[in-house]
Amino acid sequence: MSNDIKLSSHMSLSITGKIRTKSIQAIYNLPASGNLDICANIKLAKNKLSGKIFCNDILQTSSINPRITYGNQNLKMKFACYRTFGLSLVYKFGGYKEEERKKVDTTRFKK
Repeated sequence: MSNDIKLSSHMSLSITGKIRTKSIQAIYNLPASGNLDICANIKLAKNKLSGKIFCNDILQTSSINPRITYGNQNLKMKFACYRTFGLSLVYKFGGYKEEERKKVDTTRFKK
């Protein structure tokens, strides 16, 4: 699932989530898992300044903890998952002008 919501001409909100169902992979029993991410974007100063704030794995459910029950083996694994936050600011100074380039001579290909 992925949704982009436009709040105004300069602000947007993105919500992304996924769910993985439980499964059996060879001798592993894999439990269900999933994650939910959210990101807010803003553009200011004639789109020269942009900012982004995000949070990944809000519910801390992205890791799986497999279990192996094979013969006399009974193994349970525990993996950690982490919620992450971030902030990004970008300023585009402008003034970039594309370099004038010569046309490629293709006359030798027209035989």
